[in-house]
Amino acid sequence: MKDFRVELRTGEIVVTAGFFAVLVTVLCAVAFPAESGAAAGAMWLPIAFSAVLSVGRTWQKEAQDGAFTALLVSPVPRAAIFLGKTLGVFLFLVIISVVVIPLVALFFHLDLLDLGPGILLLSTAGIVGVAATGTLFGAMT
Repeated sequence: MKDFRVELRTGEIVVTAGFFAVLVTVLCAVAFPAESGAAAGAMWLPIAFSAVLSVGRTWQKEAQDGAFTALLVSPVPRAAIFLGKTLGVFLFLVIISVVVIPLVALFFHLDLLDLGPGILLLSTAGIVGVAATGTLFGAMT
């Protein structure tokens, strides 16, 4: 959660990754016709790339400040560190998804109300998986 508090002050990760996600969404809309059925890919591609960018930035901050070593020697369980980082990345990706999903719906002529609440449940579950996997690989590198 420290990452989220730092992000509220600086806005560095969400603005950078959000701009990148919007750019990738627009590029997908230009590259693929609306009738091609590429809407799912146009939604997940920017979210996945933004996840890589977000995870890299969160772990880079820890490495630059020497805070990662301090976290490892602290009496905090390592699972708590992992869950905190995962929750931070998850929140970043939810914010980015709130922008990307309506853009994809606009560009690919989708009616979000017709898709129902299942799309939100699947999106949230996918974002949790992407955040957890990204955080795990970020910690390993």
